[in-house]
Amino acid sequence: MWFKAAVVLGVSLTTWAAASEQPPRYAGGYFPYPFITSVEVKEGRVTVNWDGFGGPFRLQMSSDAGLTNWQSVGSVTTARSKTVPVSATNAIFRVQAPPPGFAGVKICASCHLPTYREWSGTPHSGAFQKLRGYGAETESSCLPCHSVGYGVSTGYTNISRTPHLTGVQCENCHGPAQLHSVYFDDPQARARVRVSAELCGGCHNDFHYPTFDEWKGSGHGTITTRVAQDILKSGKDAMTTCGPCHSGAARLALLNGRPLPDSETAARESVTCAVCHDPHKETRPGAQLRNPLVSTEFFSYNMTRSFSSQYKSSVGICVQCHNARGAVWQDTETAPHPSDQHNILMGNIGLLNGPPEQAEHHRIPQQCVKCHTHVYPSEDPDESEIGTVDHTFEPWPANCAPCHSEESATALISVTQADLKQRIDLVKERLDSWALTKAPAALREKYGRLAWEYHQPGPLSNPDNNPARLGPTTAEQSDVPDAIKQARFNLYLVVQDGSLGVHNGKFTRQLLQVAEDKLNSEFAKP
Repeated sequence: MWFKAAVVLGVSLTTWAAASEQPPRYAGGYFPYPFITSVEVKEGRVTVNWDGFGGPFRLQMSSDAGLTNWQSVGSVTTARSKTVPVSATNAIFRVQAPPPGFAGVKICASCHLPTYREWSGTPHSGAFQKLRGYGAETESSCLPCHSVGYGVSTGYTNISRTPHLTGVQCENCHGPAQLHSVYFDDPQARARVRVSAELCGGCHNDFHYPTFDEWKGSGHGTITTRVAQDILKSGKDAMTTCGPCHSGAARLALLNGRPLPDSETAARESVTCAVCHDPHKETRPGAQLRNPLVSTEFFSYNMTRSFSSQYKSSVGICVQCHNARGAVWQDTETAPHPSDQHNILMGNIGLLNGPPEQAEHHRIPQQCVKCHTHVYPSEDPDESEIGTVDHTFEPWPANCAPCHSEESATALISVTQADLKQRIDLVKERLDSWALTKAPAALREKYGRLAWEYHQPGPLSNPDNNPARLGPTTAEQSDVPDAIKQARFNLYLVVQDGSLGVHNGKFTRQLLQVAEDKLNSEFAKP
């Protein structure tokens, strides 16, 4: 029996557009149907590539705008690609296959017993029981995300006929596995492993759990364009330097000791759900988080050293990436990376004139989570209200309670940021003045205001990141006094934190004061 409905449409030959390389987002986890990954057109012939479970597959084509007249193209095949001649100017393709078979978690456990035992302690394993608790175990709108394969003829139907397919199991995330359980050496039958957030987003979205929708609009939801370009250009080198904190696919490969992904996958996958949450087990920090919420130890990931030599499971989940990335004042190529939030919060970086002057925020029990997430009841139109954790990661002044009211927190934030902005501007003006009046003549004449900067100037001097705007070269940096290097380092630590003093106002003011003292010492020289 073949699927009756169109599974995934191909593309119009008049647009030459490529289909998605990833399965569509699907309520229930992994898309169980075959889907077209690309359509290549050349000299009157079209090669259609697809992915899917089981098979055999049947390729069909339609030139009817209403998509009602489908014709099979070529013979049925077990391959996942077919090249066919096409004379129509507006051909649309689809792929069909028999319904895939679902095995159930007990079959998976026969080979993956440790993982099964870990999964048994997660909320996913009890998802169907939770549904029963709401009296919604027969609701068709709920079952796709609380059972395996609901809506597919071979998937869950009801508790009496398919009790082995209740809950969120292996096959929700890895795809139908009946063939894999029989032909476990067949790579085409093997379960899929994906790190894409869309896999989780099929269920963790909308009014119930808007987690995916919020995450997608956050900074975590998009890989930095420059990093993606570097990964596509440099491959492994970029994956092992920038990848651990920018590419979910690269980080998870390094974390699990697996081969690095291909460049396209690494460049596509940002900081996805599985980067922070272990999909297979409940963890001591809770919420299946891989690392604790709180971390007080110094951590600064050095991009020139290997991931395995630096990774610490005791380092906080946010601290894993929100640190100074190995920056020291002796650096000359680039300013500190814009990610030193935890080092600023803890007051454990930079050049000081005594013990760090700390604000109270570093003592907050939950650290980042306290201010950057909040739990709120979703508007469930059915019956219950479900607690949802915000994943936009935007700070919420209301979370400043009980120390501050929302009104006073908002006012304090405004005053603190205005003060720090003014202090930053003053130090920047002093550095510019040194560059124009006190810098060595060769640097002053060649670079003007950029004479104090890094070779690749930071955002204070190069806000539009113009690659043609450069400061002193590596060799010329030896002519920049250490006091200037230390002043610029402290300044950029404050700037790159991004909070303008909110994370640790006393400490950031101290860093800027030391920067001013370093500058005064240089201006005092004849």
